[in-house]
Amino acid sequence: MQRLFIVISLLFASVCAEAQDVKIVTEDFPPYNYEEKGEVAGLSTKVVRAVLKELGTDCKINVYPWAKAYNMALEEENVLIYSILRISEREKLFKWVGEIAVSEMYFFKLKQRADIKIASLDDAKKYVIGVTRETAPHQYLADKGFELKEIDSRDELSVRKLANRRIDLMPYYDIPFMYKVKGLGYDPEQFEKVYFLKDASEKLYMAFGAKTSDSIVEKFAKALEKIKADGTYDKILKEYQ
Repeated sequence: MQRLFIVISLLFASVCAEAQDVKIVTEDFPPYNYEEKGEVAGLSTKVVRAVLKELGTDCKINVYPWAKAYNMALEEENVLIYSILRISEREKLFKWVGEIAVSEMYFFKLKQRADIKIASLDDAKKYVIGVTRETAPHQYLADKGFELKEIDSRDELSVRKLANRRIDLMPYYDIPFMYKVKGLGYDPEQFEKVYFLKDASEKLYMAFGAKTSDSIVEKFAKALEKIKADGTYDKILKEYQ
């Protein structure tokens, strides 16, 4: 029994030693990852920290401009990056630990606007829609043939227009939308989702660059699976819903 305990302890120590050698990088992308009062916070950050806790270690998380964080993960060993989209152009450049968050796009409306009903994407073309210039929602609807006249420079302007009935709909990602609504002092209960834009929705991942050893990637992947299985992951998600 004592010999088994020693073996397990040595294996655990090995896992911790490898994990401690990992650098973690991210960008400013609230509410998934951002700096607040000198600390890195956000939904994705909490998931990453839960993984580190499962591994029995702690690593400093650094916030950089996206290009710098991305290049560090590509060019250096043992660099973990999050929240990153798993797109085809990146598939072979990274070793994917796993999904840490989902960014689903919906049309939002004021809850009291019972006159707005959408059963298909084309139904939305009947309404006044507000978007932010050159963002993913703007580009997505433009590609779908929408004539968009309410185009603003910032998301917050569209949220205010929606709250004040100056537009009928706003397409946006669900968790960031509620984050912005609260930040502007509105009650999230004033708004509701009316249509899911499935093909515009995205999954966010944590990943290592291809130069990182498979053993480290596997250890992080197993820790992520563990916190999903024991309910820790779902508990974190509920804080932002």
